[in-house]
Amino acid sequence: MDGLRQDLRYALRQMLKSPGFTVVAVVTLALGIGANTAIFSVVNAVLLRPLPYPNSDQLVMLWEQNPHRGWFENIISGENFLDWQKQNQVFAGMAAFKSNSFNIIGNQQAEEIAGERVSANLFSVLGVQPFRGRLFLPDENRQDKAAVVLSYGLWQQRYGGDADVIGKQILLNGESYPVVGILPPTFSDDYSSFLDPHSQLWLSGIEPFEPGRESHSYHAIARLKPGVSLAQAQANMNSIAAQIEQQYSESRGWGVAVISLHDQIVKYARPTLIVLLVAVGLVLLIACANVANLLLVRATGRQKETAIRTALGASRSRLARQFFVESVLLSISGAVAGLAFTPLASRILVLLTPPDAPHVPHVEGVAINGLVMMFTAGLALGTGVVFGLAPMFSSARVNVNESLKDTTRATSGGARDRRLRDLLVIGEFGLSLALLAGAGLMIKALTHLHHVDLGFNPDHLLTVEVPLEGPQYEQPEKQAGVFHDLVARIEALPGVESASLSRGVPVRNWDGQNFVTAENPHPAAGEVPDANYVAVGPHYFKTMQIPIVRGRVFSAFDTQSSEPAAIVSQSLATKYWPGQDPIGKRLKISGDANDNTQPWRTVVGVAGNVRSDGQYWPFRPEIYVPYTQFPWILYPRNIVLRTTVEPLSIVPEIRRQVAALDKDVPVSDIATMEEITAGPVQQGKAVMWLLGSLATLALVLSGVGIYSVISYSVSQRTREIGIRMALGASDGSVASMVVRQGLLLVLIGLGAGLLGALAMGRIFSGLPFKVRLLLLFDVRPTDPLILGTVSVVLTFVALLACLLPARRAAKVDPMVALRYE
Repeated sequence: MDGLRQDLRYALRQMLKSPGFTVVAVVTLALGIGANTAIFSVVNAVLLRPLPYPNSDQLVMLWEQNPHRGWFENIISGENFLDWQKQNQVFAGMAAFKSNSFNIIGNQQAEEIAGERVSANLFSVLGVQPFRGRLFLPDENRQDKAAVVLSYGLWQQRYGGDADVIGKQILLNGESYPVVGILPPTFSDDYSSFLDPHSQLWLSGIEPFEPGRESHSYHAIARLKPGVSLAQAQANMNSIAAQIEQQYSESRGWGVAVISLHDQIVKYARPTLIVLLVAVGLVLLIACANVANLLLVRATGRQKETAIRTALGASRSRLARQFFVESVLLSISGAVAGLAFTPLASRILVLLTPPDAPHVPHVEGVAINGLVMMFTAGLALGTGVVFGLAPMFSSARVNVNESLKDTTRATSGGARDRRLRDLLVIGEFGLSLALLAGAGLMIKALTHLHHVDLGFNPDHLLTVEVPLEGPQYEQPEKQAGVFHDLVARIEALPGVESASLSRGVPVRNWDGQNFVTAENPHPAAGEVPDANYVAVGPHYFKTMQIPIVRGRVFSAFDTQSSEPAAIVSQSLATKYWPGQDPIGKRLKISGDANDNTQPWRTVVGVAGNVRSDGQYWPFRPEIYVPYTQFPWILYPRNIVLRTTVEPLSIVPEIRRQVAALDKDVPVSDIATMEEITAGPVQQGKAVMWLLGSLATLALVLSGVGIYSVISYSVSQRTREIGIRMALGASDGSVASMVVRQGLLLVLIGLGAGLLGALAMGRIFSGLPFKVRLLLLFDVRPTDPLILGTVSVVLTFVALLACLLPARRAAKVDPMVALRYE
C-alpha cells in the first residue's frame, strides 16, 4: 500500500512537471470518455432500462401478419382478438386498444385530446394502480357502460387538479361519460406512444368490436403467465391462428406475431444507438492511440531515468507498475473532466432526438446514475490500461548498459518503439476513415431524401384538423354542409390561394381499406387488394398540387344523386388495369363484392403518385372519393390550404371562422406540410449531426497524432538531417523526405480503413430492410464516391500536419545540428 501511495505521488509530480503534456492528454481523454458516457447515458435510458411497468419483461405486443403480402406487424381484427383471448393458454391477460382523438367540451375552450378506446382490463394487464379514484370495472368494457380515466397531466392542466372531477360527467365528442380515476404522475404510455401521439385520456367500452375479420382496427397487448417463454407463446398463438384460418376463409394467409414489448419499442432506435456507441468507441480508441503516442515519446525521453532506477535495484514489475499508475491517473483525470460536460452533452442528445418521429421512442430519464458512473469508471480504467501498455512494454525493453553509456542529451527510441508509434498512427487513420465514411453516407442519404419527389408540393401548404364529433354531426349531410361553408369561408380569406377538405394528409393519418374491382370481384381469400382511402373536396388536387394525369377532378356535380365516383393513383391503375384505360373502370371499397353498404364507384380520373408514408417509402395505391358522396368509410376532418403568405399567420382567422359555425368544435393538429414532411427525416438528421461531430473530432485527433509522430521524428533525426544537408541535400529534398514518411503511414492506414469499410458494408447490408432504409436510404454502404472523398480529405489533413515539421526540418542549420548532441 505504501508503494502504491509513493507511485501516486510520483505520478502527480510527473503530471505537474509537464503541464503542457498533461493538459493535452487529459483534454484528449475527456473528449473521448465524455462522448462515450453521454451516448451510453442515452443507451441506458432507451435500451437497458426496464419499461415502467411491474415485471415488464412479461409484456408483449400481438400483431397479425400476412407474409404473402409482406405485412408482418399489422393491426388486428376485433373478432380474431376475442378468439385469441378465449383460446390461449399462455397469457395471464390480454387487452385491446385503439387510438382516438376526443373533443372535450365544457368548462374551457373546446379542445381535441389524443386518447385511446381500451379494454377494461388494459391497466390490470400493465400492472398500473390509480393515483385517485379507481380504474375500469369489467362491465365497463361495453360501450353503453363506458367510463373515463384521465392522465395526471390532463387532470392538472384542464381541471386544475380538482379531486371532485372524479365521479363527474364530461363531454367527449358530444357524449357524456363519468370520470372514474386519475393515473399517477409517473405513469408512462410507452406501450402505445411509439405508435401514436402520447395519450391523455382513456375511454373504456371497446366492445362490440367492428364486425368482420377483414376489418383490422385494433392493437393488442398481453402479459405472459409466469414461466412462459416468448417462444412458447408464439407456438400457442400459431396454433390458434391456424384454427382460425381453417374456420374462416377471410383469414386465409393471416398469422400472429408475438413480440416483446421492450423490443417493439426500441426496435428502430437500437441499431441507431449501437451505431453511435460504436462511433464514440472509435473516437475513444483514436484518443487512446494519441495519448499512447505521447506517453511513448515521454517514455523514450525517460529511458536514462529508467535505466538508473533499474541499476539501483528497481524490478521490471516495479517500473511497469509506475507507468501503469501514471496512465490510469491520466485516464481518471480525463474521465472526471469528461463527466463535467456529460450532462450538457446528454441534454443536447435528447434535444436532437425527434420527439414525434415515427418509430422513435421518446427519450426521457437520461441521467448520470449508478450504472452510467460504473460504465465511466470501467472506461477510465480500461483506457488507462490500453494506452498505458505501450510505455510499459517500452520501459521493460530498456537496455541498462547501453542507456547508461549513452552520453547524448536526447535518447532516441528503439526500432520497436518507432514501429509501435507508426502502427498507432496507422490505426488512427483507419478508424477515422470509418467514421468519416459513415458521416458522409448519412449526408448523401439525407441529400437524396431532400430531392425525393413526394408527389405534391409542401411549400406554403397548411393543414388543420376540424373534427366534427357528436350527436349533432352523426348525419353525413350535416357534416358535409358545415365543411362546405367552412371551406368557402377559408378560401375567401386574404392570403389563401385555395382550400379543400381531406381525410388526413400525406405522411400522416392515412388509412388503408380493402377494395375489389369489377374485373376481379371475388379475389382469393387472404388476397383482397387494399389501398389508402381518402375522402377529399373538389379543390384538393389543386391545393396539394397533385397532377391529374388522366380524366378529371371532382367537381360540384359529384353529389349524392350523381354516379358514385373515384379517382385512383397511377400506381393503382398500373397494378390492377395494366395496359388498359382505367377511366370508366369500376371498384368497390370493401373486401366483399356483395357488401351492400358501399356502392360500386366509377373511376373518373387518375392522379399522380404520392409518397403517403414519407420520403423513405415507395408509392402506395390510393383511392380518392368526393366527400359530397356518402356513405363515407372514414369521416373527413382535415382542412388543407395553400397560401401566398406565411401559412401559420392564417390560423387565428381559421379559428374565428370555425367558432362562427360552432364554438364547440376545436381546431387542432395545426402544422405546415413542410413540418410534416420533415418529420420522417429528423432521426437521420440527428444521427448525421452526431456522426459528423464525432468524425470531425476523429479527424482533428488523427491530424494531431500524425503531427506529433512526425514532429518527434524530426527532433530525433536532427543530427541525421544536419549531416544530409552538410553533404548537399536541398531544403526541398529534406522536406519531401519528412512528408513522404508521414504520408506512407497515412496511406497504409487508409488502405486498412478501406478494408474495414468494405467489411462494415457487409454488416450494414445484413441489417433489416427498414433499419437500413432509415440509416442510409438508397445509398450503398460502400459508395465509392464517399470512400474516395474521405480518403482525399484525410490525406489532405495528414499533408497539412506533416508540412509544419517538414518546414522545420528544412530550416535545420547543419553546423548547429552537428553540435546538437
